[in-house]
Amino acid sequence: MKKYDYKDIVKKIYSIFNSSFQTDYRIIYQSREDAELLNPDMNIQKSAGGTYQSKSKSIYIFSNVIDEINQRNYNNPTNTNDNGLAFLIYACFHELEHRLQLECPQKLRKQPSFSSVMYDIEKIIILLDKEFYKQQHENFYLEIDADTKGVENAKNFINFCGVNGVNIEYYEALRIYNKYRSLNYDIPQFISRFNNIVKMYPQILKDKRYISNELILSFYDENGCFKPIDELMKKPNILTPYIISSESFLKNIDKNAINLKQCQFILKNINMVAIEHRSKKHILEQMYPQAKRTIEEINKYTHIAKTPSRRTVEFMADENYYQFLENNVQSFSDIVLEDGEQEI
Repeated sequence: MKKYDYKDIVKKIYSIFNSSFQTDYRIIYQSREDAELLNPDMNIQKSAGGTYQSKSKSIYIFSNVIDEINQRNYNNPTNTNDNGLAFLIYACFHELEHRLQLECPQKLRKQPSFSSVMYDIEKIIILLDKEFYKQQHENFYLEIDADTKGVENAKNFINFCGVNGVNIEYYEALRIYNKYRSLNYDIPQFISRFNNIVKMYPQILKDKRYISNELILSFYDENGCFKPIDELMKKPNILTPYIISSESFLKNIDKNAINLKQCQFILKNINMVAIEHRSKKHILEQMYPQAKRTIEEINKYTHIAKTPSRRTVEFMADENYYQFLENNVQSFSDIVLEDGEQEI
């Protein structure tokens, strides 16, 4: 097995990425202990392979984590692969993708249509609902996308640079897991958290340091309350179904005070979210056994800490919420049917 100087690999990744995206990100390859001496407030999970520190504007890749993965070198009986090298390359591209997400979102490629608004919502949740972020770290799309792009860019890098000794089975396992996570991503949970934050801190809607995305701001008045239904009907956007389907929005509606068109508008949007959930749940159930095996395999490759891995195949969706939504679909369907019959 060819031995690579990890620092040289990091430098090459740094050069190619910054040349491609016209950035000036700095990557430092050193032990966590040395990184913590420079950044005493560093607060991340002990098993993390890297992080970004905004004060120093540097990406840190922890050499002690890479070395331990290299020493264990799981699933490598013929000593032809280096799992430390595989993880190093992937970790670099994962952290670099985070920098694009947070600082240069206009340079992101191959993005789902909802990602730009959800990134802005997730950033606010990370700032103001740290407990939820801690609990659901793996389920944030900022993480899912960084993992997905990290794997894709790592594979492109080893092919372009002719790097040998990387176990592609590890990247394939990550790819399958990331696909499962993408389907498991549950927008309504993040909308619910965001609505709670707006209710508690309505002043953030006026502060561009927190949020300036008009697609998000268009749903709320200056006091953090939802705008009237008629106004929301005039300017639909990609978030409309999820805002209309949120518990806080639906519980605010006086069903006796809305007209047929408003009722049809609400029904159309909540039914869209309910159908989307049913479809995703069916696919996730089919993928579950494979995803579970894949997580076990990934953890064997790289999990070195005594703490449990944060990777999970648990369904993110809150079924109590979706039962509430299905009840509302039925309720609004009854109103629309009844009003339609009366008009005839």
